[in-house]
This record gives sequence, C-alpha cells and structure tokens, in this order.
Amino acid sequence: MTEFQAPPMFAINNADDGSTGTSPASKEFQLPSSVEALGLTSVTPLSSPPLPPTEIENDVPGIDSERPLEAQCPMCGASVQQEDLDDFELQHPGMEFRSQQLFCRMHKKRESEEEWKQRGYPDIDWEHLPYRLRNYRPVIYEILTKPKVSHFRGNMAERLRRGKDRNLMMHVHHEGLQSCSVGYYGPRGLKIMTDFILAEFSDDIRRLAGSDKVIAARGATGYVQMVLAPELATKLVMDDMRQSHPNMKVEEAREILGSSSDLGYLLNGLEDVEQQVITSESQQIVVEDGLEDL
Repeated sequence: MTEFQAPPMFAINNADDGSTGTSPASKEFQLPSSVEALGLTSVTPLSSPPLPPTEIENDVPGIDSERPLEAQCPMCGASVQQEDLDDFELQHPGMEFRSQQLFCRMHKKRESEEEWKQRGYPDIDWEHLPYRLRNYRPVIYEILTKPKVSHFRGNMAERLRRGKDRNLMMHVHHEGLQSCSVGYYGPRGLKIMTDFILAEFSDDIRRLAGSDKVIAARGATGYVQMVLAPELATKLVMDDMRQSHPNMKVEEAREILGSSSDLGYLLNGLEDVEQQVITSESQQIVVEDGLEDL
C-alpha cells in the first residue's frame, strides 16, 4: 500500500519585497478587490453572463418597457403623446365627454401653433388692427362702386345665378364657416373687419341694396362677411407677407386665405362663433325672380 504524500510546495514571489516563499497548493485564491466590487465573485465557467440593463428592467415588476410613446385622442382619434394624455387624465379623472372635447381642442391648438410658426405667419397685433384697416378704405369703396373688380362678389353672384344657397345660413350649412374665410385671422379677425366696414360703409351698403341684387340677396352683414371682409383680408395677407414674399400675387394671397382658415378658427376663434357670423339680417330669403340678370 502506497503511503500518502503531502502536496508539493510552490515558490511564490512576494511582489512587495521580492522575497520568495512557499505555500501549499491548497491555499484559497483571492480575487482582486476591483472584481469583488463589480459583484462578479459568483461567476463560474458555468454561470450565465450578467444581464444588460434593459433586460434587468424587463424582469423588474412595475417597469413597463413596452409602454407606447403615442396614444390616440379619445375624441378625434389623432395621434398624441401618451405622456400628454396621462397628465390630462390625472387632472380630469373619468375623462367625461366635455373633458375629451377639451383635450382634443388643446392638442389641436398646440399642433396649430407649431404649424403657424412653420408657415411663417405673423403675430397679429389685435389692438392695432382696426387702425390698419383704415388704410384700406379705398379698396372697400372701389368694390362698392365697381362690383366687377371683386373676386368674392363674382363667386357669390355665380352661386346665386345657379340658384344655390339662397341665404347665408344655407351657404354656411353647405360650405362650412370657412366659406366666409378671412384665413388665419379667424373669427376674431372677421368680427373686427365686419364691425369696421359696417361702421364706415353701412349707409352706402344699404343704399346700394335697393338696386344691387347680390347685396340684397345676402343683406348688408352677409355681403360684408362673404365679400368685403375676404377682400380686405386678402390685402392684409399681402401686407403681412411682404418681407418673405415681396412679389406675392393676389391669387397667392387668396390661396393662403383658404389653406389657413382652419388655423384661424383654432387659434383666433370666438365663443359661439356661429352666432357672430349668422345674424338675423343675413338670413333673409332671396326672391328668385330676376336672379338670371345678376
């Protein structure tokens, strides 16, 4: 029987003093402190590698890595930021119908403000606007005395000739409030322009209504809102965009009126806007006789 032999002794260099000592092979190996600090002392050749932070988050209860960044507006279905919807729901628990309407309007207004800046539309000085309108008195007077120069009057006369929309209420019902558009000036601008024109030219308009079938068809207020105010807004737009578009044509200004009407209604609206536009005077029924002579 072979006698048990002790394990051999190994020489170990002491890094501090350069001396050489001996140690049994069974002495426990010590990991560097930097490795211990990383929490890797339990890693063995058979261990799984440490999980990356994203996978750790997935394993931790309460952390929803799959949470969407976008949601849908409960009113119009448009894409909105999930964070914005969550914040709003905290302030309006239950999200009743009126709250949904409010959220819809808020996100549309915020998006419209960004679009307004991207298109380069100006900041409107509402207090100064009535004073600006005084510069365009000759424009209004020319349209009243020479009706053929008005693009919007021509459109109105054509609709009447074809027997469509016999009054302003019917016209708005079929065409929408944008048909009375003053573009990005919106209902607020429309009211200011209407008030100005009626204050300056109401006597002239009423006098002409006796012989002018187009004015008679809409009434003084309807004619102002559908013909004179859009003509005035066209001039304002050309003036507003003078720096960025110094050679803007009147047709381009009209295109801006049409394309910016939604922004105008969202950002420059009035309470009960339909009541501001559709007045009792503008609901006058048009007599069919003689329309072919317009």
